[in-house]
Amino acid sequence: MGACFIAIYAYRRYNTPASNRSSTTFFRFNAYYLLYLSCLLALYGFVGSVLRTSPELLSYFYQFALGLPGQVNIPDNIKGLTGPMVTALALTTLLPNLPLLARLDKKLLITFWDLGHIPGKVIRQGAHLRRSIFNISSAMQRDIQNLAAEHGIAGDTLSFEEHDSLNYEWTRLAALQLSLTPWISAENPRYYRFYQAHQNIYDDLQVSFIALTKRTANYFQQLTDASDHKDSSQVDKPHQTQALLNEIEHHLREEHKRLTKGFTEFIARGVFACEFTAKSRHDVLLNMGFDDGAVVDEQITTNQFLSLMGVLTLAFCGISMIETYRIGTELQWSSLWFNTLMMTTCYGMAALCGLFPKGFWYPHEYRKTRPHNIYLLSALLATFASLIATITLRYMHASISYDGPADLAKLAQSILWSYPYLLQSFALALGTAWIADNHSHITGPTPKRERTIDTVAMTIIMVVASFICFAWLEGMGPFEGTRDLAYRHYPHEGWYIACFWFVFKGGIVGAIIGYLVPFWFHSNRTKTPIQQLYCFIRFNRDRITRENQPLNQGELLNAIMISASRVAAADARICQVEKDILRLFLYQLESLHVADFTIDNAMNTFDEMCHIKQQDTEAFDRLAEEKLLPLVGREILSELMVHLGNAIALGDHSIKGSEQEAINWLSEQLDTRLS
Repeated sequence: MGACFIAIYAYRRYNTPASNRSSTTFFRFNAYYLLYLSCLLALYGFVGSVLRTSPELLSYFYQFALGLPGQVNIPDNIKGLTGPMVTALALTTLLPNLPLLARLDKKLLITFWDLGHIPGKVIRQGAHLRRSIFNISSAMQRDIQNLAAEHGIAGDTLSFEEHDSLNYEWTRLAALQLSLTPWISAENPRYYRFYQAHQNIYDDLQVSFIALTKRTANYFQQLTDASDHKDSSQVDKPHQTQALLNEIEHHLREEHKRLTKGFTEFIARGVFACEFTAKSRHDVLLNMGFDDGAVVDEQITTNQFLSLMGVLTLAFCGISMIETYRIGTELQWSSLWFNTLMMTTCYGMAALCGLFPKGFWYPHEYRKTRPHNIYLLSALLATFASLIATITLRYMHASISYDGPADLAKLAQSILWSYPYLLQSFALALGTAWIADNHSHITGPTPKRERTIDTVAMTIIMVVASFICFAWLEGMGPFEGTRDLAYRHYPHEGWYIACFWFVFKGGIVGAIIGYLVPFWFHSNRTKTPIQQLYCFIRFNRDRITRENQPLNQGELLNAIMISASRVAAADARICQVEKDILRLFLYQLESLHVADFTIDNAMNTFDEMCHIKQQDTEAFDRLAEEKLLPLVGREILSELMVHLGNAIALGDHSIKGSEQEAINWLSEQLDTRLS
């Protein structure tokens, strides 16, 4: 009962304000709520168990929660309550009145909000949509033309091709406004409910759009009038008129940017609230005209982690049942489920710990080196996390049937003899971290051969670790043994059967994690051709800015266009997806404020470079050597050019021989260690 109340109150605090749910993805919101709830339930179980086994600590807990140790006495109406009930009250209705506990809960909330990207996810998604390529369908173009006619905007004023002009900005804004029309229809119940819950925001956007459209229509009319009166007899009047029009355009552009930001964040919030999977979100945005690049989580997604935990639970539980049947002993369901929960929790945490620090070592991945110190850190982190989980779960399990101090002694003994199991967590995290980096040289999907090698390698690692763990527990070889003599299998008859099942479980766990986790990790990081390029830019944003500062204007643009065109034109065919990848890359650079050029000018330069490359390769190579020279010695910018070439080559999901030669040529010219 106490756990149910804690879950209800925890959700209310986690989703306050109510907009938290629509500010991040469905799985991210619920996954980190469950983790937040797990922390509270673990605290509830641990503190409740301590207070149940040691009631004399109740007054100290009450004083600690108030933040007034030794200064207050516990009320009489609380003294008569059990430890779990006091803990449940402290974490629900009494929480606002317990300052220290309330501050700890707030810090815990903020931590899981940050992990769940609340509310930052919707802001970043909105910014990503504004930078992404936006396609306007022919049906949408007709609707925009009708809308423009209603507000007095001439049809020839509209621009449906992306470029830097107020004409296109209004056209795109109109497309965003019209794309929300299906949301206010009851035919789309989920989006209709979202519209009803956020109708005030929608109405504000509509009012702002209509007002801005009127001012934009007036501006276009003023442009037309000014062009009709160029032959005015007053010499200075045209200059004054043009200056005034430029000022009006500047203000209109700023208002368009502000309103576009409002529309894209509203769209992102609606998609987050109504769609449950990454694929469905991508499909909806794609249908609305956004080519969002399908950016996904870089390690393993929440859905993948839950799938892993489910498979591990079924495998461990199933093998344990088969083992019990084969040995002929009676099946203890409570013990079976507890051991399954504890071991799968430790295994899942170890797999996560093997990948978690990878977000801090992108340079090693791109330079094909192995950060052995980070591998060790992952293993130690997994060991510590498993130790905490083991102690907490064993304590909570023991408190259920607590009868007196003797049970506490048994609990302490069980914790002390079981520490060799931590070796499995250590080996699992170390193996996961190592094997995941085996894929750094693979540019496409993971081959079956590589996946088989991963599975076999992790299986061997866990078989060896499990055998050593068994020997450590049983006192085989150089080990003295940690289990009580009454529970040891070695050196009694049939010990090798117990050893087989112990090692077999470890091997199966290793095979599952080796088969799934490295594959997921690699697939997520290379989901799209530009995915690794995004990672590289994000990690090295400060160094990119520093290395760009000494460059003269236009030098970075020339190097980018040479690198892109050298690879794109390598197969004598420039496809649209290669241009799209380059445009997305330029949007990323623009967000770093290092671009001294407009996107349209850059794309025009790219077309010119490709034309030169196709007409005269030798002349292009001479020009390329000259334009790439300023980047020699600038390590990150040089590597960035090679990664750009690699992303463009992967536009059709495979690197042709001529494209690989172009990438190698770039690497040689820029003197990088990448190829």
